[in-house]
Amino acid sequence: AQYAMSIAQGFRASLTLLHVLAKDIAEQEIANEKLSAARMLRELVPAEIELRKPIRFEVATGDRAEEILEAASRCKAGLIVMGVREHALLAHHAPWTTLSEVIRNAHCPVLAVQSHLE
Repeated sequence: AQYAMSIAQGFRASLTLLHVLAKDIAEQEIANEKLSAARMLRELVPAEIELRKPIRFEVATGDRAEEILEAASRCKAGLIVMGVREHALLAHHAPWTTLSEVIRNAHCPVLAVQSHLE
């Protein structure tokens, strides 16, 4: 999120922060999980950040790659910034991974950033 905010700030672009919940979440847990994820997304944004447009926060449920690509298309994204975990760094060698699918099907560049949070 920090990289995405910095890029959006530098280019005076809009920013959408998206979190995709696993599609196997129980129906009765979805509402709580969405609230929790939305709260987490908002906590990623420092109070002093100044962007040209308000940040949009989205939480979706389903196939991660499909949801990311759909949101990017809907927002007419010029760049997709994705956080990746260490075990996914070689995702381009594993065609079944979310990162690999997004890279292959995105209409814009994709920046993968290694997460420093565990």
